[in-house]
Amino acid sequence: MVAMSALGTGIDLRGIMHVIHVERLWSLIEYGQESGRAGRGGKKVKATILMSTEEYEELEEKEEEFMREDERWLKRFIITEECRVSVLGEYFDGVEMVVDCDGLRGEKCDNCMDGEGLRAQFKNKWRYEERVRWMEEDVRRESHRTGKVREMLEKLKGRCGCCWVKDGWLESEHKLNECKVLDGH
Repeated sequence: MVAMSALGTGIDLRGIMHVIHVERLWSLIEYGQESGRAGRGGKKVKATILMSTEEYEELEEKEEEFMREDERWLKRFIITEECRVSVLGEYFDGVEMVVDCDGLRGEKCDNCMDGEGLRAQFKNKWRYEERVRWMEEDVRRESHRTGKVREMLEKLKGRCGCCWVKDGWLESEHKLNECKVLDGH
């Protein structure tokens, strides 16, 4: 499936195992919302932020005193060489974590993979560019579905998307703002 961030909140689709964030995000909340679309049923998933070298360098060089708080946290999360899970925990819970992925006994973030993660690969520019090419190929392979998504969205204009997902095409002939299911009737 190829989707934009508007797919987001409240949609529970099984089988999403890899979320690719194209370009730099605006906040860690956005990262969490979009990444949270994957991994239903407790399965292992990947969330990747795909940025150009220029975007990364711009973020790395940007002075924090001129950034919003969300931007500072996002910068810290993206460019850290420490455990990303610790950064997320500190951001969302407001408490500095003294443990990393090993201490949490969960899946390891890319920085905790003992030189196998993205940080180690990023330092070797050739390997980073190779990973970008692989991701671009994955995106290209999936992009043919974008036309089908657009076609379905065009068909849904003037129909209730909620009832279409819940009950099927025939039950979605009304508009979303006229939906009795959402009104609780």
